[in-house]
Amino acid sequence: MDKVLSIVIPTYNMEKYLDKCLSSLIVSDEKMNGLEILVIIDGSKDKSSEIGHSYETKYPGTFRVIDKENGNYGSCVNRGLKEAKGKYIKILDADDYFETSNFERYIEFLEKTDADAIINDMCKVTEDEEVKLYFNFDFPSGIFKLSEVVGNAEKMWMHCVAYKAQNLRDINYKQTEGISYTDQEWIFLPMAISHNVAYFNDIIYRYLVGREGQTIDHKVWNKNFWQELKGLRVMFDEYAKYSHTLDDVQLNYMKRRLMTRTRECYTAYLVTFDSNDNYQLMVDFDKFLKKTNPEIYYSMDNLHFTKYHFVKAWRKNYPKNMFFIKLLKWIRGYSK
Repeated sequence: MDKVLSIVIPTYNMEKYLDKCLSSLIVSDEKMNGLEILVIIDGSKDKSSEIGHSYETKYPGTFRVIDKENGNYGSCVNRGLKEAKGKYIKILDADDYFETSNFERYIEFLEKTDADAIINDMCKVTEDEEVKLYFNFDFPSGIFKLSEVVGNAEKMWMHCVAYKAQNLRDINYKQTEGISYTDQEWIFLPMAISHNVAYFNDIIYRYLVGREGQTIDHKVWNKNFWQELKGLRVMFDEYAKYSHTLDDVQLNYMKRRLMTRTRECYTAYLVTFDSNDNYQLMVDFDKFLKKTNPEIYYSMDNLHFTKYHFVKAWRKNYPKNMFFIKLLKWIRGYSK
């Protein structure tokens, strides 16, 4: 039977969560036959591979474990894309899981559509399965145009999207390897080239938050901020590369995604992080942004915190702005 969906699961030392992740994908035998689940073991040193192989043994026509050397998140996605045989491809992080009660209907939905991208609702949950936040989209039923998505660009997460595999191959899509945070790349160019979009109006993805060591943890994010900025530069380069070949709707989507992520980076460094470790990285990125995309560069001047335009002030003060940053972080702590 042809595979309608390939699910790529990048996995590094996730033995605590992987069983819950994989078990959430077990549906009826008929629908399992249309699934391909690729568990990409990224040089894990725990029992993640053993857990994955136990599912491969039990469901050999659906689960496949690929053991590889450590190469970080993007390398897992790239390996999965290379191996995938499904019509559609979706990424599932090993510490997250699907809403099983809706998953079978989701597969049926994929069987009946031919859209370039499929969008689903999602929610953020704690380890105790407490829902912290819902991400619901107000999209029409059936297949619609990319222009309907642009207004929700800021809400678009990797967890909400599956793509037609052939479209990814047509643009030779590859994620940046050796860094984290490449989930941003998944919802950038691939979404921009998706002319037709379909919406599955229900929760599929349950995204775990609050786990110690998670890449979005502020301490981890601060330590790995160079990876975030490297990935963002790649996205700016892609935007420049395709600026003469894509239409206004596609470019508008990409620009809004770039603005969203750029705002988050400035806010993280100047307001959220508790140290100035990434000072030179941020100054270099600021100069890169001014040179390559003045429109987005100057739009950052409007960012404010407690009515204070902190990016504009920071730019006036660097390279002598260490005291300013410390003061801003003190204000942040005081205002909590």
